[in-house]
Amino acid sequence: MKRIIIFALIVCLAVSTAFCVSAASSFTAKLEGSEIVSAGQVLAYVFTVEDITVDGGILNGDFTISFDPNVFEFQSVDAVEIDHWQMNNNTNNAASGSIRLIPMDSDGIGDNAVAVTESGRIKYNIHLKVKATTEKNTIIKVSSGMVADSELNNISDGTLGSLTITIKQKLATPDIVSFDNGTAKWTAVENAGGYSIQIYKNNSEFGDAIPVGADETEKDLSTYMTKSGKYTFTVTAVNGSAEYEPSDESTQSPEYVKVGDLEAPTIRLTPDNENGGLKYQITDTNENGTVKEYKITLYDVDGTVVNTFSTPNLAGTIQEGTVTGGIQYSASVQAIAKDETNNDSAESARSAAATAAKKVDTIAISTLPTLSYTDGQKLDLSDMVVEIKYADGTSEKVKFADFDSYGITCNMQNGKKLTTSDSGSTLTVSFGGKSSSQKITVTSTECKHTSTHKVRQEPTCGDTGYENEVCDKCGAVISSRTLEATGNHSYGQWEIIINPTSTVKGQKQHSCSVCGKVEIEDIPPLGTESAEPLPPDTDIADTTRNQGGVIDNNTSDGGKKNLDDLSKIFLIIVLVIFGLIILFIILGILLENRRAQARRKKKKRSANATKRR
Repeated sequence: MKRIIIFALIVCLAVSTAFCVSAASSFTAKLEGSEIVSAGQVLAYVFTVEDITVDGGILNGDFTISFDPNVFEFQSVDAVEIDHWQMNNNTNNAASGSIRLIPMDSDGIGDNAVAVTESGRIKYNIHLKVKATTEKNTIIKVSSGMVADSELNNISDGTLGSLTITIKQKLATPDIVSFDNGTAKWTAVENAGGYSIQIYKNNSEFGDAIPVGADETEKDLSTYMTKSGKYTFTVTAVNGSAEYEPSDESTQSPEYVKVGDLEAPTIRLTPDNENGGLKYQITDTNENGTVKEYKITLYDVDGTVVNTFSTPNLAGTIQEGTVTGGIQYSASVQAIAKDETNNDSAESARSAAATAAKKVDTIAISTLPTLSYTDGQKLDLSDMVVEIKYADGTSEKVKFADFDSYGITCNMQNGKKLTTSDSGSTLTVSFGGKSSSQKITVTSTECKHTSTHKVRQEPTCGDTGYENEVCDKCGAVISSRTLEATGNHSYGQWEIIINPTSTVKGQKQHSCSVCGKVEIEDIPPLGTESAEPLPPDTDIADTTRNQGGVIDNNTSDGGKKNLDDLSKIFLIIVLVIFGLIILFIILGILLENRRAQARRKKKKRSANATKRR
């Protein structure tokens, strides 16, 4: 056993010694961040010193971050994690490519300093900006400063680090060679991993960029340019590896003009009832800026050309003089191209025929509809007729049923349910910019209650009554008065519910025939001075059985009997429980006696056995 303990102590001592030796002087310094960067980019590098364990502790340390000032421009340095330390940085030489980081003990400086003996960790964020440079590679180096009072200078197994930085180079910009018959051509770019083509139409981007492989320097774009117009393209060389950035976008190529036919528009004619003649409405799906004007051709019902004219507008009027009121016409339309990038469209199909309107002089309601209504009735315009007089001296009458076909409008809807608020409203019909009006009246149907009568409900002992004044004509309640309950009950005959005996009083009850209230009174025992003979009309209750044959135990004797029975049962239960307790006690005593005897016998046998030895 002692050998094992000694061996364990030796092992622990060896481990401790090895740990102390290994932890006596060590640290790890590392620099982390982007290794492939672009000109103008601001970089954030993380410098970490950790696992600092120096025998006897550390008062301060010293590190230098070195970089090429022709490549990088110093921005800032910040300590983000310092365990047991405070920071003192020297950035005086940052412009020349040197940053000095001096972590010091946080408990004091100089004579008051106390060395840090715990394992420490120091972490800095260093911000550098990449200058515009042609250099491809550079190094950011980490070294331990040669300061006389720096304990870290003497650490033999400390690990320092550095980063090799690759500056991305921008690919050369491709040159445009030609853009003939829709085929784009450009020059190849060294180290390009491919190309990206952007099509422009009328100097605006057209569609998404088109990717092209690194070994291609031309692309047929005719399938992308589906509509007529003036097209150009640009090309950008894209990076084939992480060391290169995409090139600048090239200049735009010469124009390629794609000539196509404009889409044929459509036209619709409608009567111009206000001014006379026709209205036209053109629907065009061509791009904005591609159509100069529209050529409209009018036809009569026989298909003969009546007139041809051009307009830059999608909508307008064809007045009387050009067309004749009452005559039907149809029309076709053609889109005329604005420039040489498009051909004129084909002539559209003819529109549906429309009747040219006559210029309206006046309109009047010649046959009045019903204008007087009572509250709740519906507006009825079915009998209305208007007379239209035209500027040419002709006239015609139009029934209400034909208003829609003529385009005559009315400000009130036929069949509207009217109320007294509509009384005095103006009913107006309009057509061709002219109108005619009439007022309607709506009277109330409310009863004036000039003759009334009273309706009375008498109160009872338990319920209130009322007295209402009611209109003879409409039955409405004009006024109402509540009659309070009388409180006077109408009781019936007494009924014996418990018969009295010579020593026990009885009970009787009677109830109100109106509200059902019940009164109960005691009956004195028989044979007492206060006892009164029962009235001859009193119903005598059967005290042994109630209605339905159930035994009535509500008498005094019956209650006492029930109480005696319960007392006996309770007493029996108590006696049984008491007997069980006594039994358990006796059994416990007997059991303990037997155990005591067994212990004595065992003790005696042990004593005898000892004597024999």
